[in-house]
Amino acid sequence: MSRGLGDVYKRQAFKMTQKELADAIGTSVRTYQKWENGDTKPDCQSLLRLMNWLEIEDVQYLIAYKSYPAEEEKG
Repeated sequence: MSRGLGDVYKRQAFKMTQKELADAIGTSVRTYQKWENGDTKPDCQSLLRLMNWLEIEDVQYLIAYKSYPAEEEKG
């Protein structure tokens, strides 16, 4: 299960609000909020703009995954 974009800390380090970052990458604040909350994921073009703006070189930093408890128990 996705837990959302892992860029909230990076965004805060740049002292940007969700709206400021959404405007900078050319998306709506609601769309960006959905990415950050894990409701949806950005398309490739938006992901690249986001990575460039936040100076992120490794996509693994940006997209985080969390497994279900049942999967963790199975090992």
